Amino acid sequence: MPVMHGRDRELAAVADLLSDARASRGGALVVRGHAGIGKTMLLAAARHAAAEAGMAVLQTNGAQAEAALPFAGLHQLLAPLLGDLDALTPPLRRTLRGAFGLGDQDARPDLFCVGLAVLELLGERAARAPLLILAEDAHWLDPETLDVLVFVARRLRVEPIAALLAVRAQHTGVLARTGLSRLYLDELDDDAARRVLRDHAPGLAPGLRERILAEAGGNPLALVELPRLIAAGADADLPELLPLNERLETAFGDRFAQLPAATRAVMAVYSADAACPLPTLLSVAGALTGDEVTAAAIQPAIDAGLMQVHAQRLRFRHPLVRSAVYRSVGDMARLTIHALLAEAMAGEQDRWAWHRSAAALGPTRPSAGSWRRRPPGRSSAARSVRPSPASTGPRTSPATRPAARRCCCAPPTWPRSCTTGGSPPG
Repeated sequence: MPVMHGRDRELAAVADLLSDARASRGGALVVRGHAGIGKTMLLAAARHAAAEAGMAVLQTNGAQAEAALPFAGLHQLLAPLLGDLDALTPPLRRTLRGAFGLGDQDARPDLFCVGLAVLELLGERAARAPLLILAEDAHWLDPETLDVLVFVARRLRVEPIAALLAVRAQHTGVLARTGLSRLYLDELDDDAARRVLRDHAPGLAPGLRERILAEAGGNPLALVELPRLIAAGADADLPELLPLNERLETAFGDRFAQLPAATRAVMAVYSADAACPLPTLLSVAGALTGDEVTAAAIQPAIDAGLMQVHAQRLRFRHPLVRSAVYRSVGDMARLTIHALLAEAMAGEQDRWAWHRSAAALGPTRPSAGSWRRRPPGRSSAARSVRPSPASTGPRTSPATRPAARRCCCAPPTWPRSCTTGGSPPG
């Protein structure tokens, strides 16, 4: 079993839960934390400890593909016990068979009766050996399964049964206000993060190690995956946004595609320039959507756990959220965002030059001399977000905006590659 650095408190809570269950003082624990924070490893540690103690284990894993199928998660959990249905009283047996489509009744089964049937079936199994129930990605379980699990979990006090249910932190409404005990997984502290990195990438150069520690922000998944994505010897010349693989993009970009169009536009612009003033941020986002965008568009991203306000400054919740958002945006949308930002920052030479370069199509870039000039016809006070037709160099144009709007503001299947030839300025 892999070592979990920095999780002594959480492992002790799981050990107590299992110990109590073996003494017929059952209970449940809802484990919350952001993606990649270690919920899966904690459940694996619980499974390992339960097996070593002679406990039986049942597990269900939530999946978005089955979230709309009633009792799909419950069917997965109880599949090993379906041969024991005859141990139930006839009414409860019919109810549970009906919930799984095994009976003749077409009517929707009563949730209370399903809960009683599940509790009785689990009790029968636990009479032979204490039982651990695991529910991973519970936020993707179907509502009926969640309701039954909560019903059962609240009635384990005199049963030799323990339950662990893992939920991503941003799904705040799932398993909320249930009265079940909660265990929140925070980011690892610096010492624990260094130990994780040392275990998985012991030969990193000092500069690269510090960079990965800063980007990972105490997230164990990032600490494990980032070193695998960075070539050896790349210490000196790393881009501002480190490369991500599919696991990291999925973990840190979770829920981005489900946000409102205006919110996605704001996040896309902010990922391209995290020092962008709020008026410019909203103006460029409005140019992308074709509608006025107000500060209220930021709130859904905060509610989703992707952004936060700290010390009166807007920022991404985690450095890798910015990377995931930037790399999720379509190529034409990225080019257009940089073009609009260049025009909006006409009076700030360095940032104008960088965004103008990042908005160029193909290998051609504006010359060093042109970078030192402001866009033609623009003064430092002119901050229009409309691209200037007189600007030189291969640039995006107003004709690209419909494509950019489709890429940035519609629920997309976006390209994973970044072809703009640069990384956002810090």
